[in-house]
Amino acid sequence: MSSGGQDRRRHARYACDATAEILCFGTRALFRGKVSDLSESGCFVEMRARVKLQAMALVEVTIQVRGLQLRTLACARSVQPGRGAGFEFVTRDPRLRGTLEGVITRIQTAMAGQNSRSESAAASTRR
Repeated sequence: MSSGGQDRRRHARYACDATAEILCFGTRALFRGKVSDLSESGCFVEMRARVKLQAMALVEVTIQVRGLQLRTLACARSVQPGRGAGFEFVTRDPRLRGTLEGVITRIQTAMAGQNSRSESAAASTRR
């Protein structure tokens, strides 16, 4: 959140269960973590390691989610040692957009299915 209390994000974020590898170009260091949320413009990767990554560092992010692999250039936007880092995708590759839209559609479909099952379970317990 910005100091004015407004959310600066341009796209909706979706909780997801995915893995990621982060390759830092400057140091050639490789980090692995869990993607906790994904949007059309970026993601947050949880990493237990105390990542030595500078804000605005250029990295390659490879995400495995729901049977799809997504590989793109990204810029480190928020680094939280011991917790993880937020990345903004920087490529304008139309193939990336198509793959990303496919991933988000799969996440939304899975979430809708989970919500339907939860609502059905709640309704049956009220009977």
